[in-house]
Amino acid sequence: MKKLYFMLCVFIGLFIVSCDSEKKEVSTDGEQVVLKVNMDANAILLPSVFKMFEELHPNIKIELEQTGDMQAHYTKMMSLIASGEVPDVFISQSAGYVNYVDQGIIRNLSDLLQTESYEGD
Repeated sequence: MKKLYFMLCVFIGLFIVSCDSEKKEVSTDGEQVVLKVNMDANAILLPSVFKMFEELHPNIKIELEQTGDMQAHYTKMMSLIASGEVPDVFISQSAGYVNYVDQGIIRNLSDLLQTESYEGD
């Protein structure tokens, strides 16, 4: 179970994104937080990892949307980006990744992880 939790943390750390120009605040008072996740239907193990994550963190709900193959997922992501509804977390292959970086949809989070307010490792 610790391995699955670690995989989820790595996954979220690598693929978390935000399209909002405003800073999102994470609730620390037990308020429900919803993370929107989008991935292709081939990522069959992650839904069970998300369920375990929700059990360990009852104030965090993961809304998972899975599309068909990777091409269908990419098409769906382009539609979500155009509408301004980019999910908080998504999976990307290298071709899509470059496009997302060029559009400013995703960015390197290293600077955020090196601040005094970050309490992780």
